[in-house]
Amino acid sequence: LLTEEKEVSGVKVLHHDYPTNGIGYLRLLFNVKDIPAKFVKYLGLFKTLLGSLDTKEHTYQTLEQDIDINTGGINYSVMTNKNNDDYSVNLLIRANTLYDKLDFTFDIIKEVINTTNFEMNSRIKECLAMESSKMQQALVGAGHATSYVRALSYIEPVFYYNDQVEGVGYFETL
Repeated sequence: LLTEEKEVSGVKVLHHDYPTNGIGYLRLLFNVKDIPAKFVKYLGLFKTLLGSLDTKEHTYQTLEQDIDINTGGINYSVMTNKNNDDYSVNLLIRANTLYDKLDFTFDIIKEVINTTNFEMNSRIKECLAMESSKMQQALVGAGHATSYVRALSYIEPVFYYNDQVEGVGYFETL
């Protein structure tokens, strides 16, 4: 990969200059490895609720509509990587958008991160019920992988994070 490392407003940016027919593929990573252990189980809930609740400027319905109209989608997840004896844990935000919509995309991501209303109890309950249903089907459908991650979560920190944000630990939190 031809990668150019830049600094934009004090933030390290890796830029890959490839022909993409005017589509920008954004990957934003936020290091969350140092979150205290007692809060790790909430990372899964956090990534699930981002983009699903009202913000200061949008209801969750208009937020979804604006994102659908102006981008190819915005996705929130937690990504773990293991390198030898070390590991990383990042909140990953992925977005695909036309170059002329990059400003909108960065602005809407900033809005979601900074102004999401986490006090919408009935909406949160609705989102978590839907997520619980999806998780139940996913865990049963991949029982071997589920048990593998769960067993290793007691040995390897990276698997502990995986279990807490998308495995049995996450399902228990839901």
